[in-house]
Amino acid sequence: EMDMAAHFHQVFCVISPAEPGPDFDPTVVAAHMTSGLLVHPPFGPAAWSCPLPQDSGVNASNPMTVEVLDPTIWEMPLMMEVRPLPSKDLGEKVAFAACPQPLYRLESHAELVKDWIAYHRRLGIERWTLYDLDGSGAAAGLGGEPGVELVTRFPEELGSERLQAGNAWNPICLEAIAQTQCFWKYRARAKWVTTLHSFDEFVVSARHRFDALSVFNSSVLSSDRQVAVVRLPAVNYGGQPSQGLTSEAPLVQRFRQHDGRLYWHIVFANPDVVLSVNTTNARVGWP
Repeated sequence: EMDMAAHFHQVFCVISPAEPGPDFDPTVVAAHMTSGLLVHPPFGPAAWSCPLPQDSGVNASNPMTVEVLDPTIWEMPLMMEVRPLPSKDLGEKVAFAACPQPLYRLESHAELVKDWIAYHRRLGIERWTLYDLDGSGAAAGLGGEPGVELVTRFPEELGSERLQAGNAWNPICLEAIAQTQCFWKYRARAKWVTTLHSFDEFVVSARHRFDALSVFNSSVLSSDRQVAVVRLPAVNYGGQPSQGLTSEAPLVQRFRQHDGRLYWHIVFANPDVVLSVNTTNARVGWP
């Protein structure tokens, strides 16, 4: 699933102030490749991180220009202007946020999605960034939900014909790109971000109920343990719905049968130390 040839690129970052003075020398550093954005071939873009040395002479609190180049392969460098977000615009740092995978046809499941958000809001997830592939998030009215940021028609936002074609072939192929972008959005804005994938996936604690994330935060995720990533086990639920509940009831109440087999799935991670997110495989099973 990876473009292995990309690991042999020698990529550099050239970092300069947006308005350099006459005596300024650009800072040139070797780029670190992160493979989290590599997806199913032939739709395999790569991502690089550009470390900024403390002695570079570039003030990270001011706008800067970044060029990413491979001098032996690329005809032109990738260029961008980076403008740091003022701290006053970050808002209050929340304890938990969620970055689901890109979703589609949400107008057909609007109430289930809203129930899913409401359930996890009671647990303590305060912010959500929802990506849709087809504009259905707006049609489902999700942009008006409290604490929800909606990124709609994500393939079009990327501006890549290859990725749009890949999305048409396999909608899940943009998961790593969306979730990596989402984690970066929450740097300095959330203490922990979860990759809760879709509205059929719930965080449940039989012991702590709706205090689960509060207990999790004060124990497993406590600052003195210096935790970066915690992966949670999952179990598949399904079968016949519980008696006496309508199809409008939340999924977590309707289905109580499970196969009893655990597998590793979603994570809670500190977004300040995450460079990239790769796709996770769901295990097929029929309870």
